[in-house]
Amino acid sequence: MRRSAIVLALAAVTVLACGSDHNNPPGTSSGGSGGAGASGGSSMSTGGSGAPGAFGDPMEVIVEVGPTGSHYLQSRVHGDTLAVCSGRYGFKTHDISDPASLKELSTLTFTLGQRCEYMSIDGPANIAFVSHAQEQSNPQSFVAAVDLSNPASPKQIGILPLDQQPAGLDFIGSLVVVAAKADGLLLFDFDGSTFSPAGSVPMSEAFNVRFVDKLAYVANGSAGLTIVDFSDAKAPKVRGSVALDGIAKDLVITEDRAYVAVGGDGVATVDVSTPDAPKLLDIDQTPGSATAIAVSPNVNGLFVADWNDIRVFDISDRDNPAPLGREPLELKQGNKESRSMGIASDGEFVYGSNWDILASYRFVPGVSAPDLVISPATLMLTDTGQGETTVAAVLLANDGPHPLENISVTAGNGLTVDVVPDTIAPFATGFMEVSFTATSAQPLATTLSISSNDIDQPTQTMSVFANQAGLGVGDAVPDWTYFDLDQNTVALSDYANQVVMLAYFSTF
Repeated sequence: MRRSAIVLALAAVTVLACGSDHNNPPGTSSGGSGGAGASGGSSMSTGGSGAPGAFGDPMEVIVEVGPTGSHYLQSRVHGDTLAVCSGRYGFKTHDISDPASLKELSTLTFTLGQRCEYMSIDGPANIAFVSHAQEQSNPQSFVAAVDLSNPASPKQIGILPLDQQPAGLDFIGSLVVVAAKADGLLLFDFDGSTFSPAGSVPMSEAFNVRFVDKLAYVANGSAGLTIVDFSDAKAPKVRGSVALDGIAKDLVITEDRAYVAVGGDGVATVDVSTPDAPKLLDIDQTPGSATAIAVSPNVNGLFVADWNDIRVFDISDRDNPAPLGREPLELKQGNKESRSMGIASDGEFVYGSNWDILASYRFVPGVSAPDLVISPATLMLTDTGQGETTVAAVLLANDGPHPLENISVTAGNGLTVDVVPDTIAPFATGFMEVSFTATSAQPLATTLSISSNDIDQPTQTMSVFANQAGLGVGDAVPDWTYFDLDQNTVALSDYANQVVMLAYFSTF
C-alpha cells in the first residue's frame, strides 16, 4: 500500500536543517539497520570469506525494457514465459525464449482491480495464483487464479475478494495458502474456478510462504522463519521457528537450506534440515532493504532485490554466501537507482525489476570485480554566501571482492575535490571532500564524474547543487492548509511559534 502523509510533531514555522538520503526506502533511516525499520550504510559484510574469483562481471546486462511507471513487482519464470505483477497495469507476460528480447506478450487486468503484487505458479497446471492488498488506487484486496496455458492470452479463471491484506502465496495440491501479515496464513480450496475458505494458521507477520513437499516455510516478518507441516491439510501444525534479525519478507529453499530476505538486515542463511529446530547459520548485511530473493543452485547464484539495486552472492559454500557485488537498476526518470522490488532466476538467467524497468541478466559463475557505490547519489550543498566556502564529504564504498583502483575525479565548474583515496579494499569504504566557493549569489548546478576500475560502471556521475531557489534554513514558511488523516482541514498557521516536523513517507 502506498500512502503519503504529513506528520506534525512539536513545532515551528521556520525551516530547520535535516539530513536526507534519497536512496533509502520510505520509512527507513540511513544510520542503522532494519527492514520495516532502517537501512544500513554502504558497505556490506561478507558473512563468509573466500577467493574472489577471476576478474570479470558476474552479472552481465542483456536487455532492459518497460514503460516508465509500470511499477514492476514480483515475477516468476514459467517455461519460456516471465510473468510479472505490475502495480499499475496488472498481470503481464513476457517471452523469454530469447532473454535478449523480453518481448511483452499480454497484459491482464482483474475484475476487482488492475494491479497485483505477489504470485506463485503451478507449472504442470499452467495456473498462476496472484494476490493484491488494498491500497488507495485499487481499494479491494483479492486472491485470483490465472490460466497460463496460452501465455499470449492469459485469462482470469477465479477471483475472491478479501478483507485482509494478502501478501505472498503458494499452493499444495488444490490448497492455496496466502500469507496475510497479522492475519496469518489463509487457506483456500481452489477447484479450478472458485476459491473456498478452508481455515487459517495464526502467524504474527506472515509476508510470504514457500512449499517444499508438505512443509510450508513462512517468512514471518519480525518473528523470523516459521515451518508449518501440511501433511494433514485440514489440520496444519507449526513444526519449528527461528528468530532472525530484521523483517523476514521473502525466502527460497534449496535442499535443506533456506535463504531469507530480512529487509534492512540483508540475507539470512538457515539450516532447515531439522524442521522442528531450524538453525540460523549466517547473516549477510546489504545496504538497502532486501524485499525479494531468488536462487539458481545449479550455477551457485543467489540474487536479492535490495531496493536500491540487485545484490549478487556466490553460494558455492551454501552455508556462507559470498557477496559478489551489485547490479544497478536505474529508474528511467531522473537516472536514479531505486525501488528494486522483483527478482526471478532460471539457471544462468536472472530477471530483475523496479518501478520503471524490467531487465534480463546472465550470471557468470567464478568471476567477480570491484563495485563502486557513491553516496549520496545527489549532493545538495548548504547555501553559501558570496566569497564563502562550504565543504561536504562523499562516501565511496567498494561493494565487490576485488580492490577498487585507478580512482579519479573530474570536478564541475566551481568545485574542488580533495582527499581522494588511491585504492579502496574489498567491502571497505573511503571518503573524498568536495568544496564549493561561491563567487556570486547565483545557483550552482554541476556534476562530479568519478572513474575507477569498476567493470560495469567505469565512470559514474553525481549531480551537485547549491544556492537553489526555495526555502532555506531560518526562512519563514508560507502558510498553507492540508487534510489530516481524519480529513480535517489544518493550517500551518495553527502551529505558529511552535516547532513543526513534516515527514513524507510511503509504505509498501
